[in-house]
Amino acid sequence: MTKYHIDGDIDFVETRKAHNKKGFANQKVSIKINKDIKADLDTIKMIQKIKFDYETIQLLVDNYKKYLSSEDRRRYSTLKDTIL
Repeated sequence: MTKYHIDGDIDFVETRKAHNKKGFANQKVSIKINKDIKADLDTIKMIQKIKFDYETIQLLVDNYKKYLSSEDRRRYSTLKDTIL
């Protein structure tokens, strides 16, 4: 289990299951957020007519990445590669 902590409001807890019959690793990530952030997430889901939290989070991440400078994009990619 890997645990990441950001700003006291968000905790990421990552667990990995064994390979399934097809040989693919199933991954599950739980995100603990405070109720204000959850309310914001649910509001965005309603406005955008999105069903799942992970889709809303992906929308927010994509929007964040869209406005990064080229230097910040490189930094983001490097950090993401080290986390994976």
